Amino acid sequence: MKMDYKTFRKTVKKFLFLATVFSFSVFPSLTTAVALESGSVSFSSAAPFVFNATVNYDIYAPGDATSPSPSASDFTYVYNVVNNVIVPPAGAFNVPVDRFDLGVGTSASITGATSLGAGVAPTTIDASVPGNVRFLFGTGVVPGSSSTQLIIHSPNAPGDANSIIGFSSYLNSQLLRAPFALPVKDFACFDINKVKLKINKNQIAKDRLKIQKGAISYNIGESFDPATDIVKLSLDNGTYMLSIPAGSFEQKGSRADYKYETGSGVSPKIKFRLNIDKGEWNVSIKHADMSLFTDAANLAVMLMIGDTKGQVSIPLTIHKDTLSEQKLEFKRSPKFSCPKMRDDDSSVANDPGTGYGHHKRSCLSSFSVTYHLGLPDQEIISLFGGNISHPDTTVAITAGSSATFHTSCSQCLSCGTTDVSGNFTITEISDATGKLTTMCGIDPSCDITPAQ
Repeated sequence: MKMDYKTFRKTVKKFLFLATVFSFSVFPSLTTAVALESGSVSFSSAAPFVFNATVNYDIYAPGDATSPSPSASDFTYVYNVVNNVIVPPAGAFNVPVDRFDLGVGTSASITGATSLGAGVAPTTIDASVPGNVRFLFGTGVVPGSSSTQLIIHSPNAPGDANSIIGFSSYLNSQLLRAPFALPVKDFACFDINKVKLKINKNQIAKDRLKIQKGAISYNIGESFDPATDIVKLSLDNGTYMLSIPAGSFEQKGSRADYKYETGSGVSPKIKFRLNIDKGEWNVSIKHADMSLFTDAANLAVMLMIGDTKGQVSIPLTIHKDTLSEQKLEFKRSPKFSCPKMRDDDSSVANDPGTGYGHHKRSCLSSFSVTYHLGLPDQEIISLFGGNISHPDTTVAITAGSSATFHTSCSQCLSCGTTDVSGNFTITEISDATGKLTTMCGIDPSCDITPAQ
């Protein structure tokens, strides 16, 4: 029987999927039942306190009576932390694991968390903090031992979340499957101007996608935080999903311009750019399997950053179709653009009608103020990039008290400077452009100091 290329690739993918399911059923991570999803993720730390831990997981569909703790309405997530015995480097120690922070989607709901079975039981289970379920192990899961089955219930289906394993302050963060809900907020502005999709018909996982000149803008008061925000790109409702862990994007200079790129030899090869200043985003994915999008009339694209999302359906047209490859393309004309979050050349008042605004930028890349009325209780307000205004920046504590500092960089600033009330004190300044450093001189304790 003659089989066309498209049918062949689907048959290969089905075979690989069945092989994966079979491997987990023969070597189950936690139970003998076949779960909806199963897998394992490795965590490790560097000297002097080293650990190599494996988190095995099984995820069961709602109502699955074969799960260790079935739920009629929720997914059941089962985790097992194994602290492997390793030979540490000279002068280092193989240490216990005393902390497992299971990251969950910011908008996900946790209806229950417990511990079952043999192993080291957690002394504390805390599911009260949004985006995280924390398991603490007292004296720890020592090398050569494992935890009990750590079980949580959630109405939300699985997705990738940033999770942490650690001993004291020695921590390692990895993506782990956990409850995930679609972000509850939308970008103020979002669209795509150009898409190129190339399918290699002769080789599997050699396809390429480029999304170029995407438009993006946050609502006033919101911004991208590369340290805490996971970035996800979903194509056709999860047919293809790209997840980039928090902390992976690097800031270019002092502007709200961020870049992520996979290392040499890593597949798929990914380049991702988020230029919040200009209101643009671009992504290039090479050496990936996107064969399911062959002949696609429309491509549903969703970008999720933290708890904010943007989505659009792109009509694709076949630009080229040969025995070896197929090219699908889209180009929007005229080009769509989002209002910039910041304008270096002019100062324009925010427009409440659109939710966007333009303002001149400060030369500061970070600015922290400590509110110290009623010591020893303190509250630190830290601002970064576009959240530092020109010519003045107002900071406020949770209770509502506020203070305004001049941050146009036309005046010298220093740590220890207070507001008129004396309750707010500058405790950190980062002058990335060097303007204040040149004008005011260097102070090792706070980057800059007033001119003498």
